[in-house]
Amino acid sequence: LQYLHLWSNYLSGTLNSHIGKLTQINEFFLDDNELTGTIPSQIGKLLNATYISLANNYFDGVIPSELGNLQNLEKLELHYNNLYGQVPVTLVDIPLVQLQLQG
Repeated sequence: LQYLHLWSNYLSGTLNSHIGKLTQINEFFLDDNELTGTIPSQIGKLLNATYISLANNYFDGVIPSELGNLQNLEKLELHYNNLYGQVPVTLVDIPLVQLQLQG
């Protein structure tokens, strides 16, 4: 599986830690749903991901520092959630073209 686009589907619940098994994923879109809980650290295992959007949900907690493992990541959208804390310094070392955190 290389592309998972599930935006605006009224999905609810938490993001399972098994997300880390999607190692071949390029684009991972779960924006505009009703997902809650924390973003699991296993998201840092999506090593082929170039674009991740988890925007417009109800995620809380801190941004996982493991996102810094994603050396192919160009776009990361986490805006309009309930995230708090500092942006992990590990994100400085990846080639992000677009980072959206507002809201």
